[in-house]
Amino acid sequence: MSENVAGMTVDKKSVKMTSRPGLVWFGVIIILSMVAASFVAAYIHIGNYKSDQEKQLKQRVVLFTDGRAYSSGDWIKRIVEAAAVLINSDTFKIFAAEVDQYQGNIIDLLIATPKADTSDSDSSQLSGQLPYLRSLLDDFVKLQGFNSARIMNAKAQIYLSTDPSDPKNIVLLEKLAGEVLKDGKMRISPIRKGENGLMVDFLFPMVSDQFDNTHPKTVSILILTKDMGSKISDWLASSSYSEDKDMQTFLVQRYNNSFSFVNAKGDISDLSSSPLTSDSLLPFEVRPNLYGTDKVYSLGQFVGEKDAAPEWWIVAEFSEKIFTTAIAQTVATTYSMAGLFSLVVLFMGGMAWWWLIGSDQKKIAGQLSELYNVIETQKRLLDGINASISDPISFSDANGIYRYVNPAFAKAVGREPQTIIGLDAAAIFGFDTAKRLNVADHQALLTGEVITTQETLWLLSQRYYFQISKSPLRDENTREIIGIVAVFRDITKLLEAQEHSRRMVQQTIDALVRAIEESDTFLGGHSRLMGSVASVVGKAMNLSEPDMATIEAAANLSQVGKMFVPREILTKQGALTPEEKARMEQHVEYAKEILKDIEFDLPVVEAIYQMHERLDGKGYPRGLNGGNIGIHARILAIANTFTAMARPRSYRSAIPVSDVISFLEAHPESYDINIVSVLKDILKTPTGERIAQMMATSKVNS
Repeated sequence: MSENVAGMTVDKKSVKMTSRPGLVWFGVIIILSMVAASFVAAYIHIGNYKSDQEKQLKQRVVLFTDGRAYSSGDWIKRIVEAAAVLINSDTFKIFAAEVDQYQGNIIDLLIATPKADTSDSDSSQLSGQLPYLRSLLDDFVKLQGFNSARIMNAKAQIYLSTDPSDPKNIVLLEKLAGEVLKDGKMRISPIRKGENGLMVDFLFPMVSDQFDNTHPKTVSILILTKDMGSKISDWLASSSYSEDKDMQTFLVQRYNNSFSFVNAKGDISDLSSSPLTSDSLLPFEVRPNLYGTDKVYSLGQFVGEKDAAPEWWIVAEFSEKIFTTAIAQTVATTYSMAGLFSLVVLFMGGMAWWWLIGSDQKKIAGQLSELYNVIETQKRLLDGINASISDPISFSDANGIYRYVNPAFAKAVGREPQTIIGLDAAAIFGFDTAKRLNVADHQALLTGEVITTQETLWLLSQRYYFQISKSPLRDENTREIIGIVAVFRDITKLLEAQEHSRRMVQQTIDALVRAIEESDTFLGGHSRLMGSVASVVGKAMNLSEPDMATIEAAANLSQVGKMFVPREILTKQGALTPEEKARMEQHVEYAKEILKDIEFDLPVVEAIYQMHERLDGKGYPRGLNGGNIGIHARILAIANTFTAMARPRSYRSAIPVSDVISFLEAHPESYDINIVSVLKDILKTPTGERIAQMMATSKVNS
């Protein structure tokens, strides 16, 4: 039933239904839900933003502390290398062994005067050597830049020193010396304040087998004192990047479960409790700073050897207040938008309520107005949120014409948003770049799926790397694709960090290769020749670039473990004893231990670890067989054996390559016969002839 009211037809049934209290409550629920949803969305957005900022801060802190930890670890390594020159000197080792055997009072030795005829000839001979050894020790200290050096016997008595005064921390040095005598490992004293600044002591065992060839023992301890004030300043200096100017760096040290820390000014402060979350870890998280006065984001990188005395960590701290202040503007903007949206919704709800008390037509008009305003409000909300997103976003129609871009997109290309609308990709990015970008558009239009690519774009004369996701947008009714929504994610810093990491790994490989060559030129030459053979075999087998990179790196580093095998075993001409063979086979374990923490992103360590395995399971170290041995290790095994046999040695001339191939073919139970066949074919080519010539003319192992 209907009637005419003021010239308008009104359905009474409709009016009755719209005037029911249930409709009012339904509207209230909708409004409250929208208000709640706006604040929930704001809360989620803020949480995601803060999480992203924390991840970026963590990346910066990790890169910062990694560099400082590497620098400090390298400094300790150079100290160890310098000390090795002295403690491995036959002159000092023999004298230390004789002092250890000396039964008299060490004071008598120090004050004894050499005579031609004396009842205590041992004392006279030893004391007669002291001036010469003290002169050598003085020269060593000056050459290596140490403050002083002392040599202490097994009874904790100093019998040779460049500094006549007793060290002020003699009690601690005696305790550390006892630990060195017990386990034969070096020790580092806690950093301490000295008269000339920060000082640290290094204690190295002096091992001799002069009086007992079967049981070498620690007969003395070399104590080197070093001024490290300038090193601490370098390690703990502030970052030169503006983003990290508020980051503070400390060196935390632990000795006998007591903690202290050193700041960039060289001040040492004790810690009342352990800052570590577990035995030796200080992961990135919010915690009190080392002074206990404020909350900070901090992370610690371990330096040196675990369980050594003391243990050091490079700790970087970034104030939580500064971090929170930096994101406060985003928080305020987001909640302001949510509050504004809520006010708009509440206002519209009030208007709707007011219109409900009028006629049916007014109610209908109010409902339409409310719907319109809600849509407009949602549009403004989406526009506001879109404007706050830092990633460039665009929408182009099926013909590639841009119909919408967000402020971040306009800023990236250096244009106003309204000047971009109606242009195609070529007009914005240039013809060549547009051609690459349009490939992903065509794929998305053709497949109807999200297409993600990585592109290099030059924007405002600067190169950027973007991860671009192209999503097809469909018509709500026809479900036809009407355009493409593109989201550009800037991954420039991420890729630069990855490239930095790759360069660090390559520098590590180069350093290890140089160490191999300096340790034993034969091993270095073997690695290079072996790498040449493995590379040409890999190319002939059409291996992928990652596989080729794995083989080349593994070949260069394959001999690194042999630096720790006694030279007399490496150069022995006769057959090795079972004990010597077991010691020789330990080189793969040494190599694995040295290389395990390097992030190759390739199975380099596994290839080196398996290259001495054999197909019949009679290799080492794990006795793998058949398909359990990787293709890289199989190639390296053949290249290693080929190079070892084809090169001349001090006790034999080079074996002809044809005989080497015959040997490999005669042992299919050990070597992959298919790879041997590839190598055999290569040796018939000019490349193979050059390899054979290189083998025959390579340096003889001395």
